[in-house]
This record gives sequence, structure tokens and C-alpha cells, in this order.
Amino acid sequence: MATIPASTRMPTLDNWMTTDRSKSDIPAAAPLRGYQRLQTEIDAAIAEVVDSGWYVLGEACTRFEASFSSYLGVEGAVGTASGTDALEVALRALGVGPGDEVLVPGLTASATATAVVRAGARPVIVDVDPVSFTIDPEHAAAAVSGITKVMIPVHLYGHPARLPELTPIADRAGLVVVEDCAQSHGATSSSRKCRGRLPLFGLSSTG
Repeated sequence: MATIPASTRMPTLDNWMTTDRSKSDIPAAAPLRGYQRLQTEIDAAIAEVVDSGWYVLGEACTRFEASFSSYLGVEGAVGTASGTDALEVALRALGVGPGDEVLVPGLTASATATAVVRAGARPVIVDVDPVSFTIDPEHAAAAVSGITKVMIPVHLYGHPARLPELTPIADRAGLVVVEDCAQSHGATSSSRKCRGRLPLFGLSSTG
């Protein structure tokens, strides 16, 4: 019977948990580094809100919404507790509910499909483009049915979805395009920042 050399075997969970990977692995994410770069500003902003005693909405939220909408070049922005909430609010505002289908990419955070389910609709998983990892226009067109109401392209890892191809598909089928921009702050598509018809920027919940 052939054997697999120990050096090429997949590590067991116990070995993986106890192995020092600090010098060999590239971390999937390093949010602490971003905080450390802006620690003074972040700590001051948090302290201001805590000292105000106003932890929901309030002046700080109003200032943020005004600043962010100006950054995007849009008339206004509304902050929510999370990207999931933002998606659900948008879907409910569009009247999406039981009996409706919503196209979502197969590679995204679970929140994209979760928001659809919370709105009472059915998420339809669409394969992604192997280059950009965003929703594939050809597969999206094939997934449209008579009860599809919305398409949610996700601009993933800072890569804008292929909107010039997706938008005509949605227009022909009478779908609303709700862009999930939670991972595309500052990314541009067709020489403008990703914001779309119904742009959604997810922020980490503190509650």
C-alpha cells in the first residue's frame, strides 16, 4: 500500500492549532493593523460618542452620513447597524417578500443571502466570474425566472462587479439592481465610486 510522506500530509486539527504559523502564513485578515494606523482618531471618535450619552443615531451619525454621502457624490446616505440590515431594508422597501426570487453571487458573505431570507424571499445562487470573483453576467441571465425581482451584485475584495454587462440584463428582465458595496469603499466602476442605484455599505455592528 502506498504511503503519503509525513511532510506532505494535511495537518490534523490538533497540529494546526498548536503550530506556530506566525512566520510562514499570510493572514486572511489583519484588522488590528488598520486600527493601529488610525488609533488616535478612532479612540477619540468613540470617546466622543460615549461621552455624549447618545448611542443610537445622534449628531455623530448625522455627521457621518453627510460626510459619507459627500465622499460618494450622492444626495444622501442612511446608516444602519450592519450590511445585513442595509440589504434587508432595501429589499423590503422594494416590496420584495414571499414568492419572490433574488439573484445573489455564490461567493460572498452569508449576509447577502441572509438578508434575502429575512425579507421572506428566496435567494438564487449564481456562479461567479473566475477572474474578478463577482457575479457572472452570463450565469445571471440564465438564472432569471418569472418571479425574479432583484439582482444583488457584490463588489468583492474591492473589485467592482461587471455592471456594464449586468445592468442591461436586469433592465431587460425588469429587475432592480441592489449593489452590495460593503467591500468596495472607494472602489471605482466606469470612473465613479461604486454606489449604484441602491448602494449598500456595510459597517461593523457595535451592538
